[in-house]
Amino acid sequence: MKPQLHEPDTVLPEDTVLPEDTVLPEDTVLPEDTVLPEDTVLPEDTILPEDIVLPEDIVLREDAGLAEDEVEGDAPSGASQSHDALYAHLKAHDAVLFRTDSVFCVRVRGSVHVDGRDVPFCLVPPDGILMKANRWKKTPADKRLALVLERFNAQALAGMRERVSAFLARTRALGAELGIDPVPYWAALDTDGLEEASRFATIEGRMQAAHAQQVERRNAQRVKEAVRLEDYPESFPAVKLPRRFVALLGPTNSGKTHRAVDALKQARSGVYLAPLRLLASENYERLADAGIAASLVTGEERKLHPQATHFASTVEMLDPHRPVDVAVIDEVQMLEDAERGSAWTAAVCGVPAQTVYLIGSPTAEPALRALAARLSVPLEVEHLQRMAPLEVDPGPVMGLNALKPGDALIAFSRRDVLFLAQQLSRMGRSVATIYGALSPEARRAQARRFESREASIVVATDAIGMGLNLPISRVVFSSVSKFDGYEEDFLPRALLHQIAGRAGRFGIHEAGRVAGLDEFAHRHIQRELRKQPEPLHATRFQVSPSLDHLHALRDATGEQSLEKLLQRFVRNLDLRDDFFVPANLEDSLARAPLLDRTGLSLQDCVMLSLVPINSNVIVLDAAWRAWVWAMARGEACRFRQDYAVQRMDLQEAEDVCRLSAAYSWLSYRRADVFPDGDLARELMVRLSLAIDDMLARRHGGESGPARRERGPRRDERRPRRTGAGRPWR
Repeated sequence: MKPQLHEPDTVLPEDTVLPEDTVLPEDTVLPEDTVLPEDTVLPEDTILPEDIVLPEDIVLREDAGLAEDEVEGDAPSGASQSHDALYAHLKAHDAVLFRTDSVFCVRVRGSVHVDGRDVPFCLVPPDGILMKANRWKKTPADKRLALVLERFNAQALAGMRERVSAFLARTRALGAELGIDPVPYWAALDTDGLEEASRFATIEGRMQAAHAQQVERRNAQRVKEAVRLEDYPESFPAVKLPRRFVALLGPTNSGKTHRAVDALKQARSGVYLAPLRLLASENYERLADAGIAASLVTGEERKLHPQATHFASTVEMLDPHRPVDVAVIDEVQMLEDAERGSAWTAAVCGVPAQTVYLIGSPTAEPALRALAARLSVPLEVEHLQRMAPLEVDPGPVMGLNALKPGDALIAFSRRDVLFLAQQLSRMGRSVATIYGALSPEARRAQARRFESREASIVVATDAIGMGLNLPISRVVFSSVSKFDGYEEDFLPRALLHQIAGRAGRFGIHEAGRVAGLDEFAHRHIQRELRKQPEPLHATRFQVSPSLDHLHALRDATGEQSLEKLLQRFVRNLDLRDDFFVPANLEDSLARAPLLDRTGLSLQDCVMLSLVPINSNVIVLDAAWRAWVWAMARGEACRFRQDYAVQRMDLQEAEDVCRLSAAYSWLSYRRADVFPDGDLARELMVRLSLAIDDMLARRHGGESGPARRERGPRRDERRPRRTGAGRPWR
């Protein structure tokens, strides 16, 4: 179909609908309500009325007027002359009148000659924003013309060219400073109608961003060169020592720890590395009872022998510069722990011992073989079997009243443990309780209540799965799911096996038994105990940054912020084979922004970021923040002495006990700032005894003072070391 051609000077009536491909001649007057189809070409001098509908792809010539209202009917000749003069003036200066965001503006097109090239621009000058559209419509044509002549003239155009030239010179200097070529960025001056100053700022911002990206790329490369995790073992002196690994792997109650500690006792010097302060303290006592000069070194507690040849420590307290003959690393399956796995990586790679006993679950074997091969250390693996079999009951327990003396009832929150213990005590049962919020001293006191038969049942969380060898005849799961910090999910199979394995202590019970409290839990346990836990991965061993790592990153990048240094450690390392990977630094990263504002040294910031305190507990987080700011002000952080222990409830006592432990941890590292460590440790002991008394009174047992007054019964004295005790009847 051929385009329809309208003759010049055609006046189209109202409500005319033009077909597609219509070509309108010059001087066509379009009335209101005209609908223009797509691809309509409007020539010069076409006058568009108000409310006209413009479809997509309409081509408007630059000098097509937007003369709302003034051309309806017979416009006054003066208005028409002012209108013509306005557009003639704009055209003479290569400018266009346009509307954007309900505002009428003047857009100027031009160029500036720089460095032998013409740099085009198309911008709105500072005075180019005229007035709002609704006001423009009501302004007479002569006043519109006067406003444009006042705002935009030859002098204004010259000033605009000067500003563009000055901007180009400024960006040349900026480019020289940043090492950025500014020329590619100048193209952004040719816009469809952006304001001059904002466009200048945008271009400079883009250059700054490009420079920042260049710096980031350079720093990322420097980080990779400064810290290469594939060389992580080389950071320990132990790499130069002739070492051998002996892996004793087996389930709970297989005697593997006993074997390793016996070897430790026979060595001239040694170290035992434990997952818990409770276990470190227990094995320190074993060494001391054997007449060995031993020291206890944990984050919160020190018992130092001046001629110590043996040390019992938590795994994080490894001293890589103190060589010994024998080392024992307990619970090596913790290599894959999401929060603390890096401590076991450091221990295996860095413990300076001629013989290293690696104690843990059989699931750890692939990981240990991979590490030994990477470290070029010979590895002997010995698998041990349970000394007492583990059996699943034929059916579920079906109710608290069916629990028997010697049972351990497992729940997975402090709230559930206390609730179940309260229910049992109301039935006339005496109960011991063990959960993660308890201090090691309080856990041990509760464990002794169960060992001595003062409590017939122990109600515990998964904290019972590590570090406590209790005379449990049967483990009963009240639930088989646990909140992992994100969602409620089934227990990991390895954890279920570990907890279940606490039943049937060798020498006391012929077999250990396991059951669920209800039918669902029991069926799940039956299925899971028939399957073996998944083996640990043979790659992706976690590494936490040492202070030396962070100093190397700071020297390489010039970065002073702890937060950014930690982020660089996580993101920019050279991970060629993913054998060693950055650890989860979520807690330290959450604390780093506050520490970066203090002005403290990097060493102090790192120390404060690692304080073992739960920031999700408001009172503990507030205390940590107070310590941080006192240290930043150069003040000594004194420990409160006015705690009224007798008036505390259980929750407050637990919180203050944890607060005391954190202060004690700091006192060992900066005694000049935290001078009251002895007071904190004394309060920890008092609170642990008070918590034990509270739990005993709540759950139908003899209170601590009464037990201490009568003294231990004969069958209560050191049951774990002598094997004393009888099966529950």
